[in-house]
Amino acid sequence: MTVIDGLARAGDERHAVLVARATSADRYDSADVIEYAAGPYLDRHGRTKDALLSRAGAGKPGIIASYGDVAHAIPDGDHVLLAHNAPFCGGRFLPGMELLYAHNLIVPHHNWIAARRAVAGYSGIIAVSDWLANATQHALGPRSRTPIHVVRNGVDTSTFTVPDRPEHDRVRVLFFGRVVPAKGPDLLLSALSRLGRDDIETHIVGSSGFSPYGPLTRYERALRQIVPAVPGPVTFQPFVDRRAIVPVLQEADIIVLPSRWLEPLGLVVLEAMAVGATVIVAETGGMLEAGGDAVLSFKRGSRRALADVLDAVVGDRALRQRLGAAARARAERFDWALQAKALDRVLGTVQATPAPA
Repeated sequence: MTVIDGLARAGDERHAVLVARATSADRYDSADVIEYAAGPYLDRHGRTKDALLSRAGAGKPGIIASYGDVAHAIPDGDHVLLAHNAPFCGGRFLPGMELLYAHNLIVPHHNWIAARRAVAGYSGIIAVSDWLANATQHALGPRSRTPIHVVRNGVDTSTFTVPDRPEHDRVRVLFFGRVVPAKGPDLLLSALSRLGRDDIETHIVGSSGFSPYGPLTRYERALRQIVPAVPGPVTFQPFVDRRAIVPVLQEADIIVLPSRWLEPLGLVVLEAMAVGATVIVAETGGMLEAGGDAVLSFKRGSRRALADVLDAVVGDRALRQRLGAAARARAERFDWALQAKALDRVLGTVQATPAPA
């Protein structure tokens, strides 16, 4: 919903969003909401079955059924439909006027036939980064004629602003994101333990899911067992809604994003840059495409490499200030207004006939 809100709020025209009835109660006012009756709930068994079938190019029948009567909810008129992370659904909603909006590598990438079936019926694909566009093109193979466009994720630079950062007794290091192994907060705590500095205070913000109320997972409990080995103070805060995260990011001197998985182009790295923090990212996916020379990076999964990068910036406030200024300048190149214009250009290319896969 954050991406939809950013693009819709910055765009010149009013957009509409199709939302399953009785879901996503927390909604933005930047787009019109059109509700539809969802189909059967897809449980874990159904998701596993869909995953196996999709790898063979046989589609995702469970996901397709879960969309229910969405096609009937689309109002009459000239529209272009962006189907968010919906492979194997081309031609089912608004035939000839659909784009697959890919925020992750969602097409099967082990064989071209399955990948091309996943995008069949779509007029094209929108990827949120060059990295994702290239990975998707590789999955489809060199003979695919499905056009791939890039509309990068963005950031609201008028909301995510640079605060005054007074010097404190300890440097404030922040992890913000889902607290799951793929996002790597354990790498940060282990790196801090290895570093052995007591002039750092660390804040871990997030939960395993998108709610602050769930019980701790085994992984979350394991993180707390690492804390005694970290010399400086470590605090944990459960999930914070994105609309309340700005002051949390602004309080940090250094924001660390140590993902293990292939991040296509995470919103958090853009928001971290926009508040002028020193940003450290794992070398994975589209992270460096977002950060460029304005962020520091380390080899994905390496605690030692992360500890070395932290050691270089914790004791050098002038370096952190230079990096923060560069990060803010780079974030302004990703403002939602620029991404909305890029989306408008792509929508203007859509023809009424789907491209062959």
